[in-house]
Amino acid sequence: MLKAKNLVYIIIALLMFLVEPNMKLSAQNFYPGFSKRAERAMDRIQIASGQNTDHFSSLRYYAVGDYIRFINSLSEEDKIKYINEVSFLETEFRLWQPDILSNQKADKRFLKTIYKEPQALFFFENEDLSFEIKPMLNIGLGRDSNDEFVNMINQRGLQLNGSIDNKVYFHSTILESQARFTSNIRNIYDTTGFIPGSGFVKTYNSSVFEFNNGVDFLLSQAHLGFNLSKHIDFVFGHGRNFIGNGYRSLLLSDRATDYFYAKVNWRIWKFHLQNIFGELVESTDRGSSFQVLPKKYMAAHYFGFKPFKNMSIGLFEAVIFSRDNGFEFQYLNPVILYRTVEGMIGSPDNVLIGLDGSWNLPKRVQLYGQVILDEFILNELILDNQGSWTNKWGLQLGLKHINIFGVNGLDTQYEYNTIRPYTYSHAELKNVFGHYIQPLAHPLGANFREQILTFRYQIGSKFNLNAKYLYYQKGYDLDDQSYGGDIFKSYNLRYADDGHSIAQGMLSKVNLLAADLSYECYHNLFLELNLLWRQEAFSDENLPAPRDVFYIGGGIRYNIDSYQNDL
Repeated sequence: MLKAKNLVYIIIALLMFLVEPNMKLSAQNFYPGFSKRAERAMDRIQIASGQNTDHFSSLRYYAVGDYIRFINSLSEEDKIKYINEVSFLETEFRLWQPDILSNQKADKRFLKTIYKEPQALFFFENEDLSFEIKPMLNIGLGRDSNDEFVNMINQRGLQLNGSIDNKVYFHSTILESQARFTSNIRNIYDTTGFIPGSGFVKTYNSSVFEFNNGVDFLLSQAHLGFNLSKHIDFVFGHGRNFIGNGYRSLLLSDRATDYFYAKVNWRIWKFHLQNIFGELVESTDRGSSFQVLPKKYMAAHYFGFKPFKNMSIGLFEAVIFSRDNGFEFQYLNPVILYRTVEGMIGSPDNVLIGLDGSWNLPKRVQLYGQVILDEFILNELILDNQGSWTNKWGLQLGLKHINIFGVNGLDTQYEYNTIRPYTYSHAELKNVFGHYIQPLAHPLGANFREQILTFRYQIGSKFNLNAKYLYYQKGYDLDDQSYGGDIFKSYNLRYADDGHSIAQGMLSKVNLLAADLSYECYHNLFLELNLLWRQEAFSDENLPAPRDVFYIGGGIRYNIDSYQNDL
């Protein structure tokens, strides 16, 4: 039988053959990789200005064309008002639109051949080939008052972006990492064997700092893409995806490690259909020696519609499945409901459906939310009040407010998330909504309530203050029975069929406060001071000891987002 990867190669060859020979991309649908700063800048201008956009803010990562078209649509007044954001975006995406953007030059060039443009170490462009090389660096050092050893992170890497013949584009990053995280992250590693967001992890010992419980891991992302027409583009590669407007996503998040995927975007008028086909790792058990890990697959699609210029809604559906003989080709149909296919072929696959939406209000406010359903048994979902285990759903409600209290540059976001027990789980590990023993949606898995409050303050053009408060209640398993919090445990191990409630089992309450003060020395080069306070308490004093953290540190970061320590 034809294997999944062989099929992908055939599809890619056909798509390259179908690309119009004279078509120019003009940065329409380049995807340069994930940048939280770029996405926040664009969202901030959009919400504050009320400017209409043709992109769907729930479908991240944004294409460069989304940024470019949005910048060019702004009035001169708005460009001046949001000069920090506009200047950053113009500089960051200089490679992709040299004829339209402001063609900024670096104030200081270290050598004639490097830093010719401020966003890249090396920048080259002609009619056939354009590319840039960016160094990546994240070095931090600090101390937890409850720990005898230092905490550190040391990440170094390179990013490559480019295009060939203005038809094919590519993006690649490689990041080597050594770290000793705070105790809450180390506890996850000790319990599960992974660091959130990482893949294969090795033990790292430091003779300089005299600790032997650090970790060493390598991250690499790359994708190749091209436009099939004005409204359709195709991407395949190794990386992550994110769907939603929130700090978290209940549909598909980028908090798990990278995976192989193929993605198709269909954009026309007020509609955007996105298909994602992914190859995931079922289990991380390598046995006594290195061997190929068992695979499973994901097919997901999101259909977005903009009824009004300031509102978008989207329907999401995903299926997780595993076959001994390869991919289930019926899930390649980009416009069919997977639930009908699952029923027709009599499969035991795990199908989830969801709803996503956002609404930009006057006075610089955005409302957003998501709903996820893992089972759709109407009687249990609506009519039955017995707390059935099949009543598996999640809810997100959020609000963003730009320039609160009339203070320019001061923004806030509030978000509430809750997920019922056993959501995302399955009878078999191979059909769990997860990858490499990490949840594909919310990093807490299921069986919790969570509230998040963030503040961001842009102080002038160089200083940034970010503060975050997070509180959640989560229920963990007791003994060998499942209380629905560990999505990688079979739901057949549930302790009962009825009487289930959110945060049942071993209750943990976590308060987390984090603050970061940064100074931008050069484009995307930051000096930072970091503060983290985390307090955990269990419902029973005989349960595990609290894992409290009080961390103070600092470091330097270049062309890379901060590691999210928020669990």
